[in-house]
Amino acid sequence: MKLGNTQDVLNKYGKYVVQQSKSNLTKDNKGGGELYNSVKYVLDVESDAFLIAFLMEEYGAYVDKGVKGKTSTYPQTAALSYESMSFLIARSIYNKGLKANLFFTKPFESGIKRFNPDFAKAFALDVENAIILGIKK
Repeated sequence: MKLGNTQDVLNKYGKYVVQQSKSNLTKDNKGGGELYNSVKYVLDVESDAFLIAFLMEEYGAYVDKGVKGKTSTYPQTAALSYESMSFLIARSIYNKGLKANLFFTKPFESGIKRFNPDFAKAFALDVENAIILGIKK
């Protein structure tokens, strides 16, 4: 059975999630980098299933969900070398963690709510078309 309408809605959903995720990264001053450029989706159409996968750099999950730190104190700093600053940033992330910005989670979940009626309508239309075409044969 051909499910062209369902496939179209899944493609719209994938494009929506990617576009909104990139928009959220830009709003959080993380646009244009490796993570921004790596966000994409792949729709795999099999004979009896659709598989939609969202891909991004591995550290994207940490940016999206955040990282819990060990403590919440911040060291006092002055002008430091690049190596010293790198160490302090790494130590700060270890101690304080990273705040979650949900750049991917929010569009993923809002996309499901937004496209859920469309998924059902598209699938029903595809089934209806398959039945009608089956009768005409």
